[in-house]
Amino acid sequence: SVRGGTTDAPHTHQDLTSVTVVVGNEALIETIPGDYIDTTFSNRRFELYEIGAWAKNVMLVNGVGLPHPATVTAAEFRGEGWEGILLDATEAANVGSPVRFYGRAVLLLAGQALLILDRARITHAALGEARFHTRAAARLSASSARLARHDAALHLAFAANVPCRLTQGRGLPTTITHDADTILRWGTIGKHTDLVLATLLTPNGTGRLKLNAETRTLRVSGPDVAMILRYGAEGLELE
Repeated sequence: SVRGGTTDAPHTHQDLTSVTVVVGNEALIETIPGDYIDTTFSNRRFELYEIGAWAKNVMLVNGVGLPHPATVTAAEFRGEGWEGILLDATEAANVGSPVRFYGRAVLLLAGQALLILDRARITHAALGEARFHTRAAARLSASSARLARHDAALHLAFAANVPCRLTQGRGLPTTITHDADTILRWGTIGKHTDLVLATLLTPNGTGRLKLNAETRTLRVSGPDVAMILRYGAEGLELE
């Protein structure tokens, strides 16, 4: 599932552009649930971990996600062997620097894998990070991770147009008896004005992902899927 639309409504979360990924019957990339308590329905609700952008599967720029409330346009688009949703959050984004483009593309590749492509073009150099939350067992390497829960597994391969690092964090649930979620953090080393962060998610198999910043191409391979995609100079238009 992919979250577009608006959060200009009662009781919404700061979750625009967030994704959820289920393999079989297991949620391996998920939104972390919280308990209903008095602050959930108060004017301090966005101080709760489970409601803010830092607990969602989104891109953060300069440490923040999209503001609340906000509206993001969602459009279907497709090409040879793939189809997906393009989320344009340029008008909503406020990351402490003028934003030239801010968006996410979520693509289903040959019905076999997901490709999540995040891009932010900003006037002043900024940090960028894609976060994915899970309650599955996680194993990380330099630029990939494997999640496993019961009989389901998900492989994540990461790439970027600038130097990045994959690291593991832990969530901070409001209720102390809830186990902390694991956070996969694919983030930039240093600050940049054009950030392209790509994640390939392959269920029950291993995928490979390479990004060439000069030609703006993504080479994807995995079980029953192999293709090359090229993104636009200004945004996330794909060829």
